[in-house]
Amino acid sequence: MIGDFYGSYASFIMSSLLGIFTGAIYDIFRILRIARTPHLAPQGKFYNAIKIPKRSLARIQVLKNALRISSNILVLLEDIIFWIITLLSHILFIYHVNDGEIRLYFFVFSLFGAMIYFFTAGKIVMYFSIRIIFLIRCLLYWSFYIIIYPIRQTLSVFIKFMRFINNKAIQPAITKIKSQNELKYSEKRIARILADSKSGFLIYRSTPNGKKEKKYTT
Repeated sequence: MIGDFYGSYASFIMSSLLGIFTGAIYDIFRILRIARTPHLAPQGKFYNAIKIPKRSLARIQVLKNALRISSNILVLLEDIIFWIITLLSHILFIYHVNDGEIRLYFFVFSLFGAMIYFFTAGKIVMYFSIRIIFLIRCLLYWSFYIIIYPIRQTLSVFIKFMRFINNKAIQPAITKIKSQNELKYSEKRIARILADSKSGFLIYRSTPNGKKEKKYTT
């Protein structure tokens, strides 16, 4: 499209811009991975004051370990998507600028632009990304904690109260009812035995034809 493109300063600028674009795309996927890393936390008094407690962080880590296979699959998919985007962007750029003719220093300039991005804007982007993700995570955690904590405390008090009622009232009442039922059953059984002893105990006697007949004996 431009005959002497690779002999001008525009080659350096545009190739470097493509490298910067590639670095920015890579940082997007790095930010996604950081968002899935629960233990990552910036250092400082402010961050130490609001960070998620270790107990809750351990629970999150257990969940992350359970989903480690899914995380590895996501990393693989992200790598594939990144390289597809990088390949397509470079192919389209070469085709649009130099009619598909590949030059070595095009890739050198692109790599140079990516390095410029990583050591300048990339560091700033990652610095703020880590802190923003950490603050959002802490905000969500503490918001959830503020909502859940009173409910947990109320349930804890209710459970303790129900256990107290169960131990002091319900279980003794059940034990008393069982004892009364057992006593009534014993009294009925004793009364039946005494009644049978007065009238004679009922027994069965076999007859010559194989049948059984009732007979009372004393």
